[in-house]
Amino acid sequence: MKKKILLIVHPFKFTKYYNSRYELSYLKNEYNLDIKIHQLIDFLYPNFKSAFNQDIGDLEVSSYSSFKIWKKNFREIIKNNKSNIVILSEIPIRSIKELMIAIELKKANVPIIEFRSPSGPQKRDKNI
Repeated sequence: MKKKILLIVHPFKFTKYYNSRYELSYLKNEYNLDIKIHQLIDFLYPNFKSAFNQDIGDLEVSSYSSFKIWKKNFREIIKNNKSNIVILSEIPIRSIKELMIAIELKKANVPIIEFRSPSGPQKRDKNI
């Protein structure tokens, strides 16, 4: 039997803070989960990556700068693990890029836990 997978789809750089916030070591050990992390800061907020200087350390984090590549990898994971996966998403829906991700998550038709923060970085457009 395959291990259950917790796929975290994260809008920012996944740091030790988020590891602690989600209590991933507890979840991994207590529930014997395979934890995969997709960080989408390079696609969603490329100008803000330098604000996150700390790396996660021992967890495997996949970083995506292209929606097309993320979608391909995401669909492959879903295809191979449809009955063994739960998604934890902290992706807000405040832009077209975020909406594209939300739609792709919904289309997967697997359990999704939505974790919301009050706000995220926004780049100001000087032309507005």
